[in-house]
Amino acid sequence: VRSVNEARLFERFSKDLCDDSMLLGWQVKQLAMCGGLDQREMATFVTGDIVNLRVNVCGPAGRSFDARLHLRRLDGVVVRESLASSCGHFPVLSAEGRADLVMNFGEMPLNHGIYLVRLDTLVDGSVAARRSTLFEVVNPRPHAGGRPILIYPTTLNVTATTQ
Repeated sequence: VRSVNEARLFERFSKDLCDDSMLLGWQVKQLAMCGGLDQREMATFVTGDIVNLRVNVCGPAGRSFDARLHLRRLDGVVVRESLASSCGHFPVLSAEGRADLVMNFGEMPLNHGIYLVRLDTLVDGSVAARRSTLFEVVNPRPHAGGRPILIYPTTLNVTATTQ
């Protein structure tokens, strides 16, 4: 059932996907949302699952680049857009012309919805290559009302008192 649902998801929103190389020799070879105990590639997650984004970039050996992560819900709401350099990370391709990146989402903080994640590799400020993928988040305990994007962990501590 899960693979059928994932196939329908990708078929329905495939127009939003990209896998482009704008600069000769550059490519985002892998962009995979991974979860579960074995951190395997998946397209459907439950709010609170441990999730990582795994990326493989290829290009000229030894070349540095920046990575821009773009995450949006498919209704158009941008959840996050950030640069690796703004977080103090400056990726460099290996002598083989590869770089493997892992972005840890931790416990999936997103609420129910379909999301697109895109990674742009930037060289001298221009997009050299980009790739996107879709994933779905289900929440077995959704909030009532509205369409919140993030789920905040809440804790209630009760202390009995005597009067």
